[in-house]
Amino acid sequence: MQDNSKDSQVIEHIDEPSEEQVKEIVFFGDPERPIGASTALENQYDKIEVRNSPLEGFGVFAKAYIKGGSVLEEIPFVAWPRGVEVGDDILEVIKSKAFMSDNEIRNDQIRVMFGHKHPKKYYFKWFPPNTPRDGENPLYFQCLPLGYGPIYNSSNGKNNASWELKEKTFIFRATQDIPAGKEVCTFYGYFCSENDDTWKTPDVFGLAMEYLVNDDGEKEIFLTNVRFSGKQEQALRLKEEGVNQLINCLSESHGKVKLNKICVVDQGKDTHDFVFPKDFNLSWTFRKLMEFKQTRFPLVKLFVSYIKIDSKKEVKKEIMWVNHNVLSPNREQ
Repeated sequence: MQDNSKDSQVIEHIDEPSEEQVKEIVFFGDPERPIGASTALENQYDKIEVRNSPLEGFGVFAKAYIKGGSVLEEIPFVAWPRGVEVGDDILEVIKSKAFMSDNEIRNDQIRVMFGHKHPKKYYFKWFPPNTPRDGENPLYFQCLPLGYGPIYNSSNGKNNASWELKEKTFIFRATQDIPAGKEVCTFYGYFCSENDDTWKTPDVFGLAMEYLVNDDGEKEIFLTNVRFSGKQEQALRLKEEGVNQLINCLSESHGKVKLNKICVVDQGKDTHDFVFPKDFNLSWTFRKLMEFKQTRFPLVKLFVSYIKIDSKKEVKKEIMWVNHNVLSPNREQ
């Protein structure tokens, strides 16, 4: 019988390539480029996972206790060219002028029918290093973080995670202890409503409105926080009595204030008042706030109510709110 053992030898060990051999197989880039002691990015993927979210679609949830202040994940990101945003505007013009074929219009309708959101809903802002973030025309790019980045749901006011951008990576961090089973929510930098509309914080007085469960177990819109567009605006607004009064209301109610009515103040008199109906949705609420923001009156009044946590008593307040849209020297006339 023929011995074929030499033809079927088993390789028991392969020597790892030497450092010089590794350098030889670098096809692009510089094999001498220093990459540091470690290129591993910090994460807690053993403690977070993606699940169906009661907010919408999917969300990121803690599957184990996460300590406040710890990094959830550090990930690379993709910065979109500025032309992408211009392209959407051009697309709307093409649609309105009937320059787009029925087939192309149908294609976009199919995307919407299957519930795929527009990418802009998941964008964050990346500011190049050493560039201003405040003012009329700050330089920034829309960016899309990788990893779980686009899956974190945005909370208009009640979030338990923050994010920051380095030159090439995106960091999500827990801002408080997060128990197992809790959804991780951050703030994208703008307010969101249920129909995918987005609202810049200064356009709606920085009032973070969102759905919470009321005492009857029903979903209702509450004011849960005050947001500022940047450090410059924050420093300015925190000097105002009305802002501090509202912050105190939020503190006493644990972030659950009801906005009942709004009006403008004209020569010391309340006028053009609007009572928010109970069946108003979130998008209509933001739209109404933006209408008052765009008026010519420098002062508006907020009529709010809340349950004080320590005494369980209802508190009603009228708060004067400065309309910086009118007072800004750069406002278009």
